[in-house]
This record gives sequence, C-alpha cells and structure tokens, in this order.
Amino acid sequence: MYTEDAVKREALNEIAALLEQAQKLVYEAESIADEHGLEFDVNFGGYGMGGTYYSEKYVEEQGSRYTEAGWNASSQSC
Repeated sequence: MYTEDAVKREALNEIAALLEQAQKLVYEAESIADEHGLEFDVNFGGYGMGGTYYSEKYVEEQGSRYTEAGWNASSQSC
C-alpha cells in the first residue's frame, strides 16, 4: 500500500519525465527552425507562459522588431 507521500512523489517523477520530453521536443523544434530560417510560437497555457523563437537566419532574412535571435517572452511583444 502506498502512502500519500509516496503517491505524490511518484506523481512528481511522472511530471518531471513529461517535462523532460517536452524540453527535448522544443530543442528539436529550435533545430528545425534554425536549419530553415523560421520562427515559431509556444504557448503552454496561461498568460505570460509563452514566447516566440526567432532563428538567426530568420532575423537576418526577415528582419524583426527584436534585434537578437533566440527566445523572446510573449510579454516582450506587448
């Protein structure tokens, strides 16, 4: 029989594993964007929890109101 603490610990381990998978997928998306000179948005739910990734090539070719490639928080575009 599991104690309440053990159940919570198991749930936290499951959450950590899922977040690790999500991070790997985001890194994969960044690589694709970098390779093809693209940008993409991510929004994980609530206000202020998203952002836009701008590849170096995208900024060079398309221009951007942002001067640096990489992640820009959604609040930066407000």
